[in-house]
Amino acid sequence: MVSKITDTIIPQIKEWQNKPITSIYPFIFMDAIHYKVREDGQIKSKAAYVVAR
Repeated sequence: MVSKITDTIIPQIKEWQNKPITSIYPFIFMDAIHYKVREDGQIKSKAAYVVAR
């Protein structure tokens, strides 16, 4: 399965590698911490997300 996915995206990767470099590359950093909480008598997994640009 991994080889099938890789073979599918290799042309897109090569195209990206050969494109000209521009002066501005915007980016967004995303991360999350997962923790367990008791809610309605059950333990559920929740996430706190951090997004920075």
